[in-house]
Amino acid sequence: MSDTKPTSSWSLQTRRFQSFDGLCHYSVLVGGEIVPQYANDAGVRAGGAVLWASVWAFDPADIGDLLCDHCDMIGFRIETPVEVFTTKPKQGGAEVASIYGARLIPCQKKP
Repeated sequence: MSDTKPTSSWSLQTRRFQSFDGLCHYSVLVGGEIVPQYANDAGVRAGGAVLWASVWAFDPADIGDLLCDHCDMIGFRIETPVEVFTTKPKQGGAEVASIYGARLIPCQKKP
């Protein structure tokens, strides 16, 4: 009988910020603009904003497509480089690459 414990528990996997399916956890921060025709749907005013979101992805390179699709759905136009951070998950691992917990924070745009 072995004294070693299995390493496939969710808590051990998330210490490495990785799900069971090889997805890694990231947070993204990007500046842009809330498009006027979507402003009421998003519950915020049109104009400058910052988007912060949590992402499960296989690789940072995968985040671009996910983020563009999400931003198209909510009417957010990306205007700055996307900042990507490896972060600890706030919820259990995902089965597919996905975005969750996205927040739009209105702000003044620099001229």
